[in-house]
Amino acid sequence: MRALGEAEYRSLVPGFEGTFQELGIEVRQASVYAYEGVELGAFEQALNRFYQLNPGFCPLQNAFFTRGDDLVFMTMTANGRNVRAFVYDQRQRPKLIYGYLSGQSTETLPTTMCRTKE
Repeated sequence: MRALGEAEYRSLVPGFEGTFQELGIEVRQASVYAYEGVELGAFEQALNRFYQLNPGFCPLQNAFFTRGDDLVFMTMTANGRNVRAFVYDQRQRPKLIYGYLSGQSTETLPTTMCRTKE
């Protein structure tokens, strides 16, 4: 895993701004990474790390978003008005560019029931 910068963040989020706006979400922080290896489980490791970093956050009722047909996706979670998102580009899988985003919503978003570690 290698940390990336602003340019890579900007390449991940186009197409999701409308979702953020529709849900009243202001993204306040983002970290973007690249996995350039060949291990098939890299995506699952990145997803598991996302949930480990965000205890108490559950997926939204409609948590899965696509950026069209180009294999860039987003999973969104919330805890009250606090929002966390996992955005990932699988166009070159098993290589992976992904980001962890955090922000705030103008209102509490409905989530699914989930079990989290606090």
